[in-house]
Amino acid sequence: MSIKKQWLITLILIATIAIITNSALYSILIDKYFVRYIGQNYEKQMKEIQEYAEFILHNELITKKQMQMEMQKYLDDPITEISIYDSTGQIILSAKKMGMGRMHRQMMGRENSEVRDEYNLEDGQNSIGKLIITRQGSIEDSVTSILFKKELLNTSLISGGIVLLMALVVSILISRKTAKDLMNTANYAKGLDLNLEEELPLSHITEITEIQNSLVLLATKLRMKEKARKQKLDTVVHQGRTPLTIMKSQLEGAVDGIVTMDENRLESLINQVDTLTDVIGNLKEIFEIEQAKDPLKIETFDLTEEINKIIKGFKLQFEDKGVRLAFLGEKGIVGTTDRYLLTQGIYNILTNAYKFTPKGGKVQLDIKKVGDRIELKIIDTGIGIPKDNLLTVFNPYVRGSNVGKITGQGLGLFVVKNNIERVGGRVDVSSVEGKGTTFVVNIPSTIQDE
Repeated sequence: MSIKKQWLITLILIATIAIITNSALYSILIDKYFVRYIGQNYEKQMKEIQEYAEFILHNELITKKQMQMEMQKYLDDPITEISIYDSTGQIILSAKKMGMGRMHRQMMGRENSEVRDEYNLEDGQNSIGKLIITRQGSIEDSVTSILFKKELLNTSLISGGIVLLMALVVSILISRKTAKDLMNTANYAKGLDLNLEEELPLSHITEITEIQNSLVLLATKLRMKEKARKQKLDTVVHQGRTPLTIMKSQLEGAVDGIVTMDENRLESLINQVDTLTDVIGNLKEIFEIEQAKDPLKIETFDLTEEINKIIKGFKLQFEDKGVRLAFLGEKGIVGTTDRYLLTQGIYNILTNAYKFTPKGGKVQLDIKKVGDRIELKIIDTGIGIPKDNLLTVFNPYVRGSNVGKITGQGLGLFVVKNNIERVGGRVDVSSVEGKGTTFVVNIPSTIQDE
C-alpha cells in the first residue's frame, strides 16, 4: 500500500473517530441541559396557570370566553387539557387542544398514555378549588423535545459529513504533497548512480528534508570524488605525454640521422621509460577512490646529474624550435627526496617553457644549495603570464588568457605544485607579460617519509 493511501485512511479514520466522539459528547450535554430547560419552563407554566386559576375563582367579572381564550395560550405541547373546579367540585373551565400536537405524536409514533397533574387552588389557608392539567407522557417526550433532538441529530450528521469531506480534501492535498516529495527524493537518489546533476526541490516536512539534505551532501561528495578521479586521470595522461614526446623526438632524430644513439642518449631513453612506467603504475589510484596517496619513494641522488639528463632529453626539441636551453647549476648537489615527483615537476615547467617561448628565445635553469634547502630557478623569455592569471596559475584546468591557439589542458602547473608540496617544498612564480616567466622551486635537501 502506498504512503498516500495509508495517509488518507489514517486521516479519515482519525476524523471519523473525532466526529463520532464529539457528536456523542455534544448530544449528551445538549440533551441534559435541554431537558432541564424544558422541565424548568414547564414548572413555570404550571405556576402561571395556577395563579391565573386562583385569580379566576376570585374575580366573578371575567367571562367564560375570556377564560377560554387566556387558557388556550397555555395549551402547548405536552399539555392537552386544562380543567378548573371550584370548591364544590363543579367545573368552571375546561380547555382542550385536539389539533396539531396529537397529530404530530401520531405521525412520529410517539402517542403515549395521558398523565394528569392535580393542583390545589388556595386563598391563604382555605381551599377554593382544584386545577387538573392533562399532558401526554413525560416532558422529555414532548413534540418540541422530539423535534429538537431530531434536528440536533440531522445537524450533527450534516456537520460531521462536512468535516469528513474537509478532512478528506485536506488529507488528499497533504498526502499528494508528501508523496510528491518522496518521489522527488527517490528519483534524485536514482539519479546518483547515473551521475545526473539535478536540482532537488526541498520538502517542507522536516524528516523528508533531513533525508534530502543527506542525499544532496552524498551527491556533492560523489561529484567531488568523480571530479578528483577525472583530474587524476587527466594528470596521469599529462604526465605520460612528456616522456613519450621526448622519446619520440629522439627516436625520430635517430631515424633521420640527426641524433646519434650513444650511451647517454640510450640512458636518457631508459629514464623516460622508467618515468612512463611510474605514470602507468599510478593508474590504479583512478579506480580506487578511497585509496590513500602512494607513499613517497625517498632516495638519495645527485640532483645536478638528474637535471642534466632532463636537459639532454629536451635538447633536440628546443633546438628544432630555435630556443636556447641552458643549465648553469652547481655541480654535485645531492638531495634525499622523491626522484619521480621532483623530476616530473621539472619536466612540466620545462614543457611549459618550451611551448610558450617563441623562436629565438631562451630558457635557463639554475640550481644551488641554500643552507639545508635546494633552490632551482627556471627562467624563460616567453610570452609571460598576465597579472590577473598569476593567482590561479596553479589551479587545475586553468590556462592563461594570452595562450591563443597553443594547445594544453591547464594541468601541468597543477601537477608541479602538488608534487613539490608533497616533497616538502614550495613553488613560486613571477612574470611580466610579453617578457617572460620565472619559476622558483625550493625543497628541503633531505625529507622524511610521510
